[in-house]
Amino acid sequence: MGIMTAIDKSIQCIWDLNLRSRNHEPCAQVEMPSSSVHNRPIQPTKVNAKQATILNFLCYRGFLKFGLITTIGSTFIIGVLLLCIGRRMLAVQAEVAAAFLAKFQLQPKEEQALREPVTQEFFDALDRVKAIHDDVKILLRSNQQTAGLEIMEQMALHEEAAYERLYRWAQNDCRGLTRDSCDVSPLLIRALACLQPRPVLFKYVIDEFGAARRSAVVRCFIEALTRGGASGTPRPIEMHCHDPLRRRPLGPSEPMQWLLTCGYLPMLYPFKC
Repeated sequence: MGIMTAIDKSIQCIWDLNLRSRNHEPCAQVEMPSSSVHNRPIQPTKVNAKQATILNFLCYRGFLKFGLITTIGSTFIIGVLLLCIGRRMLAVQAEVAAAFLAKFQLQPKEEQALREPVTQEFFDALDRVKAIHDDVKILLRSNQQTAGLEIMEQMALHEEAAYERLYRWAQNDCRGLTRDSCDVSPLLIRALACLQPRPVLFKYVIDEFGAARRSAVVRCFIEALTRGGASGTPRPIEMHCHDPLRRRPLGPSEPMQWLLTCGYLPMLYPFKC
């Protein structure tokens, strides 16, 4: 409303100046349009000069207002089109950013799995970290080297923390393998497979596993040597020391037979590394 009022005032001033600089006739001849009903000829009509000036002024003002409204409408349409284009561009950028994050970043549940106790989800998240670490090399060969280096450093930190947690878990799990039967869980087998690229950690875990199994086998052998079976069958190995056919003075035939019979030799290494 303020703009239209200002325009009206400007138009009024222009017309006042035009009226002062021109000499108007006392009357003007205005031709009226013919009537479509009676088809009468056009009759000239005398109109007061002041009324004609006012009518002309109103027409001129309406023309200017129409032009201003047209300009404002065109500007508004252009603005709407620009907003639509900007919205589309933002949507495309959002899709590209989402695809980038899905390819080069861990999901929240995967990060949570790396911090929780070792489960199947832990290994899946660790495989995801390795895959991202390999895929980020694509960024290093492009113009996104800074982002590639940051992602690689972040994945390296996740990988080191995961290997440290996996190493400690595997050690604790191996320390519990002191029972007579060696029940190696599938998670421990996969943990050892994952630790193979880290020879130092893998060696420590294997040493812990060997110490636990050696302790179990020695304990069971001592029991078989002195106590025999749970119900007295088989008899203790020491009971056959006087028998030259079953135990030679210099030969460990009876202990080796016990190891093979009980199946402890293949159970010392129940998996292939």
